[in-house]
Formats: sequence, structure tokens, C-alpha cells
Amino acid sequence: MHRAGSIAVFSSAALAASQPSSTGRFTFGWTNGAGERWTHAAVVERPDAALDNGHAVALFSGGYTADLDWTVPGSYTLRGQTTRLTLSGDDYTDGATLSDALTAAGFTVLRYSAIREGDPLHAENRVNAQTRPIEETYGLARTALRAMTERAGIPIGRTFVLGHSFGANRAAVVAEGAAGYVLLAGAYMSPTSAAPDRLAASATAEGRDFDGGGTVSGWERAAQQRLDGGIVRQGEVFRAAKDGTPEVPWASDRLLATGAPVLAVWGGLDDISMHGPLLERLRPATDTVYFPGFNHQLGEERGGLTGPIATEVVELIVGWLGERVGRGDR
Repeated sequence: MHRAGSIAVFSSAALAASQPSSTGRFTFGWTNGAGERWTHAAVVERPDAALDNGHAVALFSGGYTADLDWTVPGSYTLRGQTTRLTLSGDDYTDGATLSDALTAAGFTVLRYSAIREGDPLHAENRVNAQTRPIEETYGLARTALRAMTERAGIPIGRTFVLGHSFGANRAAVVAEGAAGYVLLAGAYMSPTSAAPDRLAASATAEGRDFDGGGTVSGWERAAQQRLDGGIVRQGEVFRAAKDGTPEVPWASDRLLATGAPVLAVWGGLDDISMHGPLLERLRPATDTVYFPGFNHQLGEERGGLTGPIATEVVELIVGWLGERVGRGDR
């Protein structure tokens, strides 16, 4: 299915709710590749009992690190120079925005912070955080998902996973057996590590207006170039084993192996949207939606400054998930 910025209709039909085991903030431990034991915060947020549909949604933030709210600072100061990041100059907290909308729709929401408790770099400046190699973030995500589902008392088969950027990639890889997958501006969702701008520069095909925005952008030419060249999956891994960490498979391979529903949302201003047509070719059953005027955050962008996740995107997500629960896809 391919839609350009359409919005699903929310179904309010609810299933029998699970009995909650715990609600609120907690911490869990994780041992990184250097043998250090790090502690991370997580939270289980419940809907009103009358709305509870018995399903959960686990949120996976993008990049290497992000807090519980997926905070994008309005600005930051480094070496005496202040840099603004957002359109309004205020902090944006898309993780909290999504959680509020989902709990209001009857879902239990599971969130974890990828920034460890007591991180001295983050304490010094909130745009910094201690990190580990990208391969290790999958181990952290897997540990977090297990801890959160156990805490919530909702099994993985009744838990949808929602990830942004690299978080979408991680959600697809670590959440085997999930009720469904919501992928927002997913990074490296299909088997190509080539940068979209490089592919676009070498593209010989004119490309297609995949997002319906009225023009053919660089990422659309890059996607056409990759589609024309064929998509090879056999024997490939996204990240090879390193320092004892397991290999990381391509997210598309994991999604191909599941019969669970998948929603992939892309912004027309975002080069990473190159993976949209590729994932759609590999897995035609994916519900693919493009918003031509939105950026990587799936919101507005002007002059290099970003807005928060758009209301239209949040409504789409809540509606799509509500339809899956209402008609008993899982």
C-alpha cells in the first residue's frame, strides 16, 4: 500500500485489558562491551482503565542516545557559542508527544532512556552523552524491551514497536514476534549502505516522484538508481561481528520474516527516505506513507531549523495502530 500523507481512521474498539503488574518509572541494568554495568531509566505508562485495549507500544529513539522524551534542545551552548536547533527555540519532546497520544488511545506505552544514569558528559552538556559502538545499541535495546515488557506484564505478541531513524532499525531487528512495527524515517531499512547523495550524484535514471510532491528529488533519483540495479540480500549483514558483539542483520530481512503488519512513514525533505521505495519493493505488504513537506523529524523545517513531529503523523500512527487492534490483526 502506498499513500502520500493520508490519515487512517481510528477504531476505538477495545480488547480485554491485561492486568497491570507495575506502572511508572524504573531502572534496569545492562553490561556493555567494555564490561561496564550501566543503569538506564525506563517507564511504563498506562491508559485510563476504561480505555485500556490490552496492548502496548514500545518506543525506540533514534541515533546512539536519547532521553525518555526524545528531547531535541531548542538551543545549546558550546565553547561560549549558542546554536539554535528548533523553529520556536523551545525544546521538542516527540517521545512524550507520542506517548500522550497513544495512552489517550488506550495503549500502554513503554519508553527507555538510551542515556545512562549518572552520565557525566550529559550532566555537563545535555547535547553530549557517553556512547558505545552502534552494534552495542542493539543489545541495549533488546535488554530494554525485555525489561519493559516484563514490567508491564504484556507479552511481546501484544506489543507493537515504534522507532524513529536508527530506532526504527533497532526495533525491526530486536523485537521478534512483535504485534506490529511502526517505522518513522527508518535508517538503513534496506540493504544499501551507500549515502543517498552519492547515489543521486551517480544516478542515470530520472527517477520517480515517489512521495507525490510534484518534483523528483535527490533521494528519489537515488532510490530509482538502486531499484534499477537490483536489491541483493543474500549473505549480507548490516554490521559484521566486532569485539564479541553479534552480527546485525538488515532490518528488511527481519521484516520479511514476519507476518506482522508494518507501517513505514517517510518525509519528502529527508534523504533517508531513499529506503522507502526499496523497502516497499522488498516487502509490498508494508503500509508506506510519504509526507512530501516534512523532514527527518517528520515535521516542518525552515532555514535548517526543525519543528516537532507533525500532528498529521501522530494521528496517522494512532489511527493505524487502532485499526490493527480493532480488527484483531494479532
